[in-house]
Amino acid sequence: MRKWFRLIILLQTFSMMVKPVFAASDGGMLRTGIITQVWAIENIDDPIKEITIPIEVVYPIRPNLTIQINHSPASSQFGGIRMAGLSDTYIRSNYALQENRAMLSLGIGLPTGKTELDDKERSIASLLSYNAFKFHTPVFGQGLTISAGGMYAYPINDKLTVGAGVNYVYRGRYKYTKYLKDAYDPGDQIGANIGFDYLMLPILRSSFDVVMSYYTADKLSNTKMYVSGPKLALKLGLQYQASFGNLWLRAYYSSKSKNQTWNDQSLVLEPQDKNYNITLRELEIGAKIPVFDRLTILISGEGRSYVENELNQGWVDVFGPSLGYLLQVNERLGISMETKFFYGDGDFYGMNPLPHFSGFEFYLTSQYKL
Repeated sequence: MRKWFRLIILLQTFSMMVKPVFAASDGGMLRTGIITQVWAIENIDDPIKEITIPIEVVYPIRPNLTIQINHSPASSQFGGIRMAGLSDTYIRSNYALQENRAMLSLGIGLPTGKTELDDKERSIASLLSYNAFKFHTPVFGQGLTISAGGMYAYPINDKLTVGAGVNYVYRGRYKYTKYLKDAYDPGDQIGANIGFDYLMLPILRSSFDVVMSYYTADKLSNTKMYVSGPKLALKLGLQYQASFGNLWLRAYYSSKSKNQTWNDQSLVLEPQDKNYNITLRELEIGAKIPVFDRLTILISGEGRSYVENELNQGWVDVFGPSLGYLLQVNERLGISMETKFFYGDGDFYGMNPLPHFSGFEFYLTSQYKL
């Protein structure tokens, strides 16, 4: 297992799916399930609902070459507005070399998801993309996407491994609304990261990642309209092996600089007068407690505290507990269930007075080793 720690601290940057409950197997694997998410906003009669069926297939072509396929059809509803269908399909290949110290990744996102939304569908898509709710499928379709990256991890000694990686994501043109005359060309993304994995004690392991992301200009009719500000993301992880089970902590921080927008008078892109981006802060702690040979109890708590932008918009504070289990039915089949509850308040599209939020999420996942 030691050789795989050389790559674990980097793989998160290139992951194209939700965090798995089970560790990936050495051979082929099929993972699927159902995710139900419901968020209610005070003084709004109808909740925002979404049901997603994530599907992931991992197949080893060779010992050092794997193919991964992800697809997440979903159904979303807000009052009498409903949007359902397929999502985009992501296919990624990973090639490991130099005794798993290095990895090359190449992926493609096929435009199988719904685009060209009408006004009602755009309104529910806006609600699904609200940061604090973290819906599993906030966007059904985004057009053709191609990603490529490389990473390298080097063990300094028996306790410390350092790694770094770069990646590039190309995003093709697509129409996000049926009323758009010309296809919208979203900007591409360039990313770089450095990570550290440190064995602090025989029973305590830590990881720390720094990720920088830069974006090229969004275009409409070949005119540069918008550039998202560069993003800095920090990730901290701790794992502690106690006598009764495994304890873990995950912390995340993300901040973006000012965006650039098209100025109709000067006819050039200019930085916005204020920073419209919010700062994300997330903390999650939990425990995996084995109670029988094949049954493990999952307990966790999560908090999302987002700092408002320079317009005093977008702040959110939500917290909540989680309870679930992991059942290893046999050597091939594993099943997990997790239920989450959230409570809090914050700014919601300028509502006054500020509303309270309540969220419920249910995860049922199965994994089968091929």
